[in-house]
Amino acid sequence: MSQKAEIAIEQVNYSKIVAFGKLTKFRLSLLVVFSAVVSYFTIYPKQFDWQHILALSLGGFLVTASANSFNQVIEKNFDKLMKRTQSRPLPLEILSPIEALIFATVCGAIGCWLMFEFTNDISGILSVASIALYALIYTPLKRLTSFSVLLGQFQVHYLL
Repeated sequence: MSQKAEIAIEQVNYSKIVAFGKLTKFRLSLLVVFSAVVSYFTIYPKQFDWQHILALSLGGFLVTASANSFNQVIEKNFDKLMKRTQSRPLPLEILSPIEALIFATVCGAIGCWLMFEFTNDISGILSVASIALYALIYTPLKRLTSFSVLLGQFQVHYLL
């Protein structure tokens, strides 16, 4: 294989990796995790478990990434129309909707499993509910009513 071909393959793989990162809305997901970890330290200031914190961090990130990814799959056709969202991976066709759905499902499954397995059942149940609320209720409602913002805020701050 020529050096040009190898470079082209690396660029394609790199653009896919970057696209998956954009699908997660990485900075937003980190902000949600930061908020959850700060809340954890507020609730348990003297007795905390590093295993819980790691599971909350990684699991919370993956759950949030899953919800954000499902949102972008659902909004793909609308994202093509808005200047602010035209550069997302699905409107640019860097990722296919199937790739994004698989990614969202895997992130959600692993994130929820981490929450169930290494924190507690309530956190796991709330993680599943969080993904479902964001993808199935908040995303469709935001086109119909500004009330959806309240639901989205509830999902982000209280369920995770």
